[in-house]
Amino acid sequence: MKGREQPRLRLDNQDATISARIVWPNERDLTIEEILFIDISRSGFGLQSQKEFSVGELLKFEVSVKGGAPLQLVAVICNCRGKGNHFRYGAYFEYDAEPGDEYAESVLAQLEQEITQKVNLEGEAQSRV
Repeated sequence: MKGREQPRLRLDNQDATISARIVWPNERDLTIEEILFIDISRSGFGLQSQKEFSVGELLKFEVSVKGGAPLQLVAVICNCRGKGNHFRYGAYFEYDAEPGDEYAESVLAQLEQEITQKVNLEGEAQSRV
């Protein structure tokens, strides 16, 4: 299991700067009420779901930054909290961009930049309070 190596950005489903969705298991099997992305980092994400996933289960995940074409990654469920029909999961990206895949590298760099900028702005706002 990986620890938090990079800062996580809380995802606001109203903020369209970073959008994320599960594409496998097939999204037709998952309603919007069943998957809620909580946060994201350069190495993984947190989500809340009514659907039960197993630790170690692979998910295909799409992420896009500022409305750009989505990048598909594979993530592994690494932890689960909750019971009944309310689960909170942590997942890490199983693999990154292939060396030389300029598009994937640019999307991941944009993702990292957006997360860093927003986390820094949130930190500055909290330090002023």
